[in-house]
Amino acid sequence: IFSMLDIMVNTSAIGSFPTSILEAMIFKVPIITLYNPGIMNIMRDEYNCLILKDNDASSIGDAVIRLLKDVELSNKLTVNALNTFEEKCSFEKTFDEISAISNL
Repeated sequence: IFSMLDIMVNTSAIGSFPTSILEAMIFKVPIITLYNPGIMNIMRDEYNCLILKDNDASSIGDAVIRLLKDVELSNKLTVNALNTFEEKCSFEKTFDEISAISNL
C-alpha cells in the first residue's frame, strides 16, 4: 500500500512512535506529521518530514500542497528519512543495541 502513496499524513499527536511512520520511511513516502513527543528523537522538521504544530485541515492541506508542488523538498525528505531509518531504526541497529544491553 505504501508504494502507492504520494504522501503519508500522521494526525496522531499522542502515543509513542507510530509504525506507519517507519513504514513510510522504508518505502520513501514523504511524511507530514503532527508534533508528537514520541517521534522527536528521530523525526526532524524540514529534514526527514514536515512537522505540523496545528491539527487543522488548513495546516494539513497547506503541507500536502507544498510537498506536491516542491518535488525537490519531497525527494530530500524521503532520502533523509530512509537514511535516518537505516541509522537509527533498522532491525540490525535494534538487534545490535539489544545485544549490547543483554550481553548476547
